[in-house]
Amino acid sequence: GDSGGGGGEVGDDLLGLRARLADVLAVLSMTMGKPEERESLKFKLSGMKDYDLLLQHNNKSTLDKDDDNLGSWGHEFVRSLAGEIGQEYNSRVMDGADPESDDDFLDLMGMVDIIVPFHISHNAEAEAVDLLVEVQRLTKLQTIDSIDEKNYARICLYLIKTSDFMSDPDDLAEMLETAYCLFVRQKQYFDALRVALRTGKDDAIGTLLTSCTDPLMKKQMCLLLGRHRVNYEFEDDADEELNDLIGNAQLSEQF
Repeated sequence: GDSGGGGGEVGDDLLGLRARLADVLAVLSMTMGKPEERESLKFKLSGMKDYDLLLQHNNKSTLDKDDDNLGSWGHEFVRSLAGEIGQEYNSRVMDGADPESDDDFLDLMGMVDIIVPFHISHNAEAEAVDLLVEVQRLTKLQTIDSIDEKNYARICLYLIKTSDFMSDPDDLAEMLETAYCLFVRQKQYFDALRVALRTGKDDAIGTLLTSCTDPLMKKQMCLLLGRHRVNYEFEDDADEELNDLIGNAQLSEQF
């Protein structure tokens, strides 16, 4: 009986060793691997399978918390890996995998879910967005916790500027929709309104104006609607001043 238990431990020790070895080989492949072979990614994926097995065995003693943390190998490695993930994703799609379904990309998406928050928390927001665009999963940005009042502006600006270069109308709409959702989440209703007007989401105007509690921002939004000649009217008499702003009635006085 004892030998059986010992065998299990040895198995886990070997798994841990194999996972760490795969990590080292993945890092070495970054500079020594042949281009287009994506060896770095292959080694890292095989290492992550072993880490998952160890977690399933609940044998956390053989794991340090940083072992499967991609960031502990440095920015260059994560950047290189992100490039290979994009290539691998495109290769699988070319081979017939369904880009709409996650089933054929579970291993890749597991890594994307680690790399994107890593990039965002290390001021590399543009690289995070590029990776998500590459694997056609931009909507993941809407659920990432590390987006806050400090970095949302850079992410949204990059999304809006990059959308100008999107040839596919669906990609363009998705980029602007993501920027819109992030602005709303951060209660930046004026910026959200700018995006809504650009994408023709007229039905969102009322919601945004109702959600906005800052009177100055609300006036700014009304001036923007006036500039765009959008017909929107507040029902409440108390909001008459806002209706005047939308109707450009005070334009000459204020500008």
